[in-house]
Amino acid sequence: MRFFNKARSKTVSNSRFKKYILYAIGEIILVVIGILIALWINNWNQTKKDNERQRYLAQNVVEQMKRDVVEIDKVLEKMDEQEQIYELLLMDREPTLEEKVILLNDAPFLVTVGFTILNLEPKVVNQLSNTTITQQGLKDLLDDIESDYNSAHEELKISEEVIVKELLGNLEYLRDNYDWYHKLIGGGDLDVSEYAYFRSTHYKNRVAHMELIAMDSYYSNLYTFKFALNSHIEKLELLLEEEN
Repeated sequence: MRFFNKARSKTVSNSRFKKYILYAIGEIILVVIGILIALWINNWNQTKKDNERQRYLAQNVVEQMKRDVVEIDKVLEKMDEQEQIYELLLMDREPTLEEKVILLNDAPFLVTVGFTILNLEPKVVNQLSNTTITQQGLKDLLDDIESDYNSAHEELKISEEVIVKELLGNLEYLRDNYDWYHKLIGGGDLDVSEYAYFRSTHYKNRVAHMELIAMDSYYSNLYTFKFALNSHIEKLELLLEEEN
């Protein structure tokens, strides 16, 4: 009997031990499942925050690109007006009375203090270069935008440096050779003899050179960049609409 009691006691103990092991394993599984669920929720919340942050960034980029397009349009419009005066000054025929009035008002400033440049600010590039984008479609598009901004900054900077150097050279020439220079800078009226320089071949050559470096290079770069920005705006707005 003792043998059977011992065997029974041993069997009961083994059964209890197995139940304990199964219970412990079940507890561990529940803990692991709880941890996995918590991690999943945390990752989901983080992903949601990241997506919202990236969407906010994309919207900011769209708005900045629109502002940059407006600024580019202002410069292009001003350059279109200047181009008309270039043509008036460089044409072979005698100008009409109306054209003479335009030339009288604007010709002295064509290659001195009357030129407008964009001075594009690197806001978009700064935003994009300091942000990690995880959404692949958005990342590809923003990478293209950043690349185009970097290229535009480079190309426009080169043109602007050439233009500024030319403008300063023209101003220095007038400063060193004409005693009415202070009138030009100060907005004073030039008399007929003083104004004669702006009808000379020497001045026309300077205007022709400015037209070359401004209209054939700078204007072209601005127009190309504006076209790229409008394309990016359209694509980015479409992508944001699809995510709604």
